[in-house]
Amino acid sequence: ALYPPERTVEAPMYDKLAAWLRLSAERIHEQADALTALDRAIGDGDHGINMDRGFMAIVAMLDATEPPLAANLNDAEASGTLLKSAGRTLISTVGGASGPLYGTAFLRAAAAIAASDGKAADTIVAAGASATRIPAPPRRPFFCARSPTSLRAEAPAPRVRSRIRLHEMGREVTCTAMGSLTRHIVGLQHVSLPIPGNPDSLETARRFYGEILGLDEYPRPTTLPGVGIWYRLGGLELHLYREPSGVAANSQSIRHPCFEVDDVDRLRAHLVSAGVPTRDHDGEIPGRPRFFAVDPFGNTLEFVHLEANHW
Repeated sequence: ALYPPERTVEAPMYDKLAAWLRLSAERIHEQADALTALDRAIGDGDHGINMDRGFMAIVAMLDATEPPLAANLNDAEASGTLLKSAGRTLISTVGGASGPLYGTAFLRAAAAIAASDGKAADTIVAAGASATRIPAPPRRPFFCARSPTSLRAEAPAPRVRSRIRLHEMGREVTCTAMGSLTRHIVGLQHVSLPIPGNPDSLETARRFYGEILGLDEYPRPTTLPGVGIWYRLGGLELHLYREPSGVAANSQSIRHPCFEVDDVDRLRAHLVSAGVPTRDHDGEIPGRPRFFAVDPFGNTLEFVHLEANHW
């Protein structure tokens, strides 16, 4: 339901934000066809569909969220957590450029609330102002791959021309490309990791990724060659495939996927108790407590928790 039963917990800012999100979902649902028609004239013709899907997911998130008192959070903490969850929901459910764009707005608003004095009206105004000062849609996959070359948007991509800044081995190059890349690249879909070709590798992989890490296995298409295992994490997938030479190469490399988690300390203690090798991070990143672990095949994995005001 868009509107749950009334509750009496004193959380004025949280209540206003939750009501605003539900009302937004209702209005977007009512106008989804109109938004799609407008987008069809200038773009892909899917904006209303995508935003409706994203805000219905936010309503589902709200229905499943504990009220501040039950979650042992004060009003500001609950409000920041709410907007952060809403932002992540949009990033993971809305396609095209809209998901990262609106999702970033909510994440910035959450950071503004975390830095506020807790006064509901002033804080909401500050959060709104922060949300609208967005230099670019972020790269926010639940996995993050480490590489000496990274690509990021320098500014919100215009319809015809987009400016992309490429950082390569410390050298910065700015180039201009026709069209908007965000109309083609909408997100990270999966990450693949090699496992050995021996008969026991699948059982070992299922014990580590399925039992120890608790990932949900997803059916792998029978039309694919070779042997492997797929796991699904929200809107992303982890693919394990047999490649003995790949395992040997990866164990000597710093390339790795990164999993976002709720509590890095608790997870690390769990992995250590299961006999999994772990090590500390290789450099502090503000608002991103993290650590590394190694799977049974020598693949490096990173685990990170993203705080409301993270870098």
